Amino acid sequence: MLNITKTQNGFQLNNLIYLFDGNAEVISESQCHIPTNIGVILLDLSCTINNKLYNNIDNFVTELYK
Repeated sequence: MLNITKTQNGFQLNNLIYLFDGNAEVISESQCHIPTNIGVILLDLSCTINNKLYNNIDNFVTELYK
């Protein structure tokens, strides 16, 4: 399980910092595309945000962008 750490205007994943570059696109009940300065990143509910697990993709996206 990968943990996403929120940062100002973005997030850190696998020691890389990604900055938001647009709105998320939910593509399924468990996956979303996140546009960043590095490219579009596919995230899913197997990831945690600040060590918190989510079971709803809409809540996941809302927390990520909060």
